[in-house]
Amino acid sequence: NILVKTFRYARDRLNDSTVQQVEIKLLAKRERDGREYDLPSANEVAALIVDDTGEQTFSPDIVVQYQSNELEQISIYHPSLMALQYPILFPHGEDGWHPNISRNGYGDDDADEYNEKNVTQCDFYSYRLQTRLEESNALLLCGKLFQQYVVNAYALVEAERLDWIKNNQTKLRQHYYQGLLDSYLRGDSDTSMSGKQVILASSHTGSPRYKYESFQDAMAICRWAGYPDLFITFTCNPAWPEIQHMVDLIRTTTRKDPNRADVFARVFKLKLHQMLKEILENKIFGKTSAYVMAIEFQKRGLPHAHLLVFLAPEDKLYSPSEIDSIISAEIPDHKTDPECYEAVSNFMFHGPCGIQGPKAPCTTNGVCSKHFPKEFCSQTTIDGNGFARYRRRENNRSCMINGVSLDNRFVVPYNRYLLLRFQAHINVEFCNKSRAIKYLFKYINKPEDRAMATLESTAGDNGEHHNQEKSSATCVCIDEIKAFLDCRYITSGEACWRLFKFDISSNSPSVLRMSCHLPGENKVVTKEKENIEIALEKDETSMLLAWMKINAHSSEARKYTFVEFPQHFVWNRKSKKWQMRKNKVCIGRLYYCPPSANERFYLRMLLHLVRGCRSYEDIRTVDGVIHDSFQKACYALRLLADDDE
Repeated sequence: NILVKTFRYARDRLNDSTVQQVEIKLLAKRERDGREYDLPSANEVAALIVDDTGEQTFSPDIVVQYQSNELEQISIYHPSLMALQYPILFPHGEDGWHPNISRNGYGDDDADEYNEKNVTQCDFYSYRLQTRLEESNALLLCGKLFQQYVVNAYALVEAERLDWIKNNQTKLRQHYYQGLLDSYLRGDSDTSMSGKQVILASSHTGSPRYKYESFQDAMAICRWAGYPDLFITFTCNPAWPEIQHMVDLIRTTTRKDPNRADVFARVFKLKLHQMLKEILENKIFGKTSAYVMAIEFQKRGLPHAHLLVFLAPEDKLYSPSEIDSIISAEIPDHKTDPECYEAVSNFMFHGPCGIQGPKAPCTTNGVCSKHFPKEFCSQTTIDGNGFARYRRRENNRSCMINGVSLDNRFVVPYNRYLLLRFQAHINVEFCNKSRAIKYLFKYINKPEDRAMATLESTAGDNGEHHNQEKSSATCVCIDEIKAFLDCRYITSGEACWRLFKFDISSNSPSVLRMSCHLPGENKVVTKEKENIEIALEKDETSMLLAWMKINAHSSEARKYTFVEFPQHFVWNRKSKKWQMRKNKVCIGRLYYCPPSANERFYLRMLLHLVRGCRSYEDIRTVDGVIHDSFQKACYALRLLADDDE
């Protein structure tokens, strides 16, 4: 009856809606006693109702009628949310996730392992996506409906997180220490009267700040390890035997199932881990000093990874012959190397495109946007800009791809060992040693996919929709949470990957982000309406102040600059102290500071050079002279050429 009333509610609102009507077919389901639901005819018209109030909401549009005959929109925390949205998947109205599901066997001993006693929404849906032979797996066999369920599940998880951030904006504030002290001397009694609010932190995976910080981390690794040597793109292969075996465990038919995005994500994660092991531990390219990796998702849902590999100085590629020993862009001989020939023909061809494939996605006006076909080249060369032109000899070797004969000019560069080992599209490129490397780091940390959808009326609009669309394009949105959600494009592959809590990006060695601040401007985090006297008593020693303290009594610490410090010392977040590093490697990086920040900008420059400083005066001291400002100290060290810079 709830479904019937919900449909009638939407149908009644159709008269007042300006949205184009969409015809759908409704199928009546029988109850256990055989009685049919009292539904309208199968050719009824329903409406797509768009919320034009301009309010930012995270709740799904599911309306129910209670016994009081009042209509109410249920929230994302309602246990019947998924059962109402997918009655075919949950015909008995089984409860879904709700905030009060306790962890099985949770006790005091588990306090360190879990931060919460109750099951999170992400953990719940990750549990539901697992294959269990002793239980019913009807959900996993529902094809495209399963993909919709997965995307909806992750959207609810994201909505819950963003809803918490939105509703807790005023509960946590950060202040400058000096500003908090001024508030106390001014007579303010609580911290709610000062400080700035945190909107969408960089810890939120996928946020613009997260992407920007990842880019800065990659640049810090580049500063420490030098230019990267190899750029590898690894794409999931849906025909892997491991995927087929996993799907066959519960499949009841012989046809392939392309909708198991959960299996694609799990198998690709295992393959990616194995490829990193081959590169880092087995050293198939030589000894590596660092790597940076990011995961992306194609529009059709298949995940792929971008990997930057930094080789050790003794194994770097300097000559064309060394590049040829790792990278090939030619078709192998099908007689002497039939396995590699088959793998190249299956995975490593681009095209047909251009004139031979005018309907290819990369073809524009008869020209391939990826610059295929390449030119024949008798040997590998490196041009003046640092780009490699791989050897592509004209040796009459070709492969038939979609009925078109393609030669070496259409081969995507690859590594023979990785190609045969993983049987997938693995593009291996030599990185150019130029300033264009900054683009490479931005490419692997680009923002999330977006999509634009427009609803147009076919009659009676008189251009009104066009004018509204034009005016909306000129609006400037300053809400970071809303900007993160607007036109967000989420595939089922990305939804499964994030529900399983797999890493979106990783790098080695790790990067410690350090802030530099002027005297009295170290940050103090307080709760809403916390007493200022209590807040001032907190030990909010920053990394910079702790660095000055340890320099006062440690001769070993005085050997390193503030940026070099994390390579030899470990920052203890609880005790707010630096401790000697025993193992592993970590790189320090100062947060970006624009020149408009004046003194803080010059302080940041000095912290890359000065050593053993015990106070801010020591940082401003050059050749025994204490300068009045950090800017003058930079002039004394000849870090600034003139006033223009």
